[in-house]
Amino acid sequence: MAFGSFGNSTTSAPAFGSSGFSFGNTTAPTSSAGFSFGTGLGTTTTSANTGFSFGTPATSTPFSFSAMGTTTTAPSFGFGGFGAAATTTTASAFSFAQPTNTLGGGGMFSSNLGMQPATNMTGMQQQQQATAPNNITNLVTALTFPMLYGDERDAIIAKWNQLQASWGTGKGYFDCNAQPVELTPDNPFCCFKAVGYSCLPSTKAEDCLVGIVFNKKDQEIIAQQQQVIDTLHKFFGSKPTIQVAIDGVKALSEDRCEVVFYLLERLQTGLTRRISPSEVCSFMEQPSMKMQISQVGIMSVAPKTAPTKEQLQFYLDNPPAGIEPIVWKQAKLDNPHPDKLIPKPLIGFQELSRRTKCQEYETKQHQKRLDIISDALAEFNRKHTATVSKISEHKRKLLELQHRVLKVLVHQEVTRKMGYAIQADEEQLRIKLEAIQAELSAPTQFKGHLKELTSQIRMQNYQTSVFEGERYSMDEVSKEEIKEQLLAQQEGISLLINIIKEDSADLKTMSEMINEEASRRR
Repeated sequence: MAFGSFGNSTTSAPAFGSSGFSFGNTTAPTSSAGFSFGTGLGTTTTSANTGFSFGTPATSTPFSFSAMGTTTTAPSFGFGGFGAAATTTTASAFSFAQPTNTLGGGGMFSSNLGMQPATNMTGMQQQQQATAPNNITNLVTALTFPMLYGDERDAIIAKWNQLQASWGTGKGYFDCNAQPVELTPDNPFCCFKAVGYSCLPSTKAEDCLVGIVFNKKDQEIIAQQQQVIDTLHKFFGSKPTIQVAIDGVKALSEDRCEVVFYLLERLQTGLTRRISPSEVCSFMEQPSMKMQISQVGIMSVAPKTAPTKEQLQFYLDNPPAGIEPIVWKQAKLDNPHPDKLIPKPLIGFQELSRRTKCQEYETKQHQKRLDIISDALAEFNRKHTATVSKISEHKRKLLELQHRVLKVLVHQEVTRKMGYAIQADEEQLRIKLEAIQAELSAPTQFKGHLKELTSQIRMQNYQTSVFEGERYSMDEVSKEEIKEQLLAQQEGISLLINIIKEDSADLKTMSEMINEEASRRR
């Protein structure tokens, strides 16, 4: 896809649901392909500074990390239990508020998931609100009115910053006492942007599937599938009431693959339920968990669920940052399959290169699948040919068995009717058979034609045998002698031709001399 050509269909892009492009604020953007809605509209996944340790729950509740509270010492994370806390509090594991009664009955992902203390939430919101305007102000200042030298050189710096912003790379200097602005392809002034299309996920919300991207080959993950299940189970506390089930493994590129799984929780009543994918992703996207999952090669986590109509409409009605509304509107109009595809911005050369590599890999996968189908069809054709020959053989055997059964029936009927006079129906049958035999034996009918064909075939065979008998055969020595004789004859003929040419030239010379002598005498 060339930059500037918006709306071209690239349906071989990675599936909807494995990207960091999401509604709401996620903890960190991911670099995987596709599109996801994060944890919901407007939901933040930032967390307070709480400890993370898998201890003994204070009360017995189904699938509850009730002992995962704040710790006085930093826990040591590892696959063997993730360390132990020296002192724990009674704060709920998935609640970032003060210890209170949970709403919804003590499940692992309780209803107060994502909440923070009022002071921390207020401070973080104020910090975010203050940081965003500062970044925008610094960017605008670097592009329009940098204050470095106080002379005409600032205008040159402004043009240079504008050029870097259009490229989407570099640093924008605007003040001697401030850090420069990092210019990335995500800035709204980057010119290298396009719009492609990604597939909407076909999974249902009740499937509760979660996709994780590994920086490993799919064959390695398939070979170590049980180890992957055990590792994920340890991430969720090695609870006996929790079961990790892998739904499938899909290769995204030569060195990356996606593992789709879901969590089953066994309740005290004996029933099982699947954990919501948004809650699983929120848990795995915590800063403490991100460090652990990155150590085992997990690059990103995203729910594999189709967006609701409201989420999809909200996404389509709001152009992404840096994409012109008219371009976004045209991309929606050019969507070849609005029910199956969704527009996705492609910003910068790196994103375009990644997209191209994904398409090339998908093309290779399709070609491999076509080769497998071709081999299967060839095998089916071979089996079909063998089956047809077997059917013909069985038909021949069936005909032979029918003749044998007919002979047995004839002998049995003859034995049974021995001593009885010929009945009227048998006499009529004999007359019909004699008529058929007479018709077949007539000279101008089938028997005559068969005799004629037989005689012609015999004549052709005789002529072929006679013709083959008259063929002359010679050994290699005779062939060489004949070849030498022919070469000698050819050389003799060549010499004779040369002599004739020389004699003709001499005769011509003599004739010219005679003519000259005659002219002198006159």
